[in-house]
Amino acid sequence: MNAVEIIFSPTGGTKIAEIITKRWNLKTRRIDLSNPQIDFSKYKYK
Repeated sequence: MNAVEIIFSPTGGTKIAEIITKRWNLKTRRIDLSNPQIDFSKYKYK
């Protein structure tokens, strides 16, 4: 099973999301909405 970890934390408080995905042994793709250098137009809603 795969997961998408979508986070928004300008202060870097993403520990809970990391703990959950590691505990469940999920292959994870992380999308950090607080990163101003990411071009979010590549992500499409299906």
